[in-house]
Amino acid sequence: MGNEALASGNLSEAARCYEQGVAAHPDDAALRLNLGYALLELGQFPAAAQRLEQALALRRPGDGCAPHEAHYLLGRARVGMGRLEHAFASFDAATRAQPEFTEALEEGARLLHQLKRHEDAVEWARRLVRLQPNAFHRILLATELSQCARHEEALEVIGQVCAEEPANVEAASLRFGELMKLQRLADALQEMDRVLALTGPTADLLVNRSLPLERLGRHDEALDATAQALALQPNRRDALVNRTTILLAQGARRRPGPRRRKGWPPIPRTPTCTGP
Repeated sequence: MGNEALASGNLSEAARCYEQGVAAHPDDAALRLNLGYALLELGQFPAAAQRLEQALALRRPGDGCAPHEAHYLLGRARVGMGRLEHAFASFDAATRAQPEFTEALEEGARLLHQLKRHEDAVEWARRLVRLQPNAFHRILLATELSQCARHEEALEVIGQVCAEEPANVEAASLRFGELMKLQRLADALQEMDRVLALTGPTADLLVNRSLPLERLGRHDEALDATAQALALQPNRRDALVNRTTILLAQGARRRPGPRRRKGWPPIPRTPTCTGP
């Protein structure tokens, strides 16, 4: 009954049936695993965690309670409870029980990012890329490398995605960011123009386009990009800030330095005092 209710999406009925099963068969780890899953999907995280911990304590080889699934579900329940370090321990246990468990690796990598353990997240993301070298996992790896200030490595990884999927806007935007961090301004501008060609103009992209233009000294073009951004979003703060920065840089470049009239003595840097 519980499995049928679960298959039909009736989580409350599934949880009720599994509760009855647990009461009738208190040593059945698989029933507690299924109950834990139903409670997890209902958002009842503490109750789900309790049942999943019980399932792990009761499980025996061949009893239908797969340890990697129990640890994975327990990790999700602990995330829901805000117990992030304990949740990561559960995902780690799931991947030790099943090293190719990609869902647990993805959850663990995301959690490491949230915990700001970026070097560890790099290693988890590398494991994902080895298992499934797709764009999603490479973007995850490049993001963590960037967080570790390993920008050359991040650029290499994200470049593979851009080569394989030229229309992947997320990858192209990430590549733009890495090029900017490496001060490869002309390449960054070229990449942003490619993104704009893919998506059409947005305020966010136009503001980004103004950044390499301003640093390259192409102030008129940078101002034009911010003007286009402000036409789309008139009160966009970063566009207003960029415009002010560009105008100040433009004014500093054009403003002549102070000149001293011919024949006048130089103004002393500090006042000169004479005694009696």
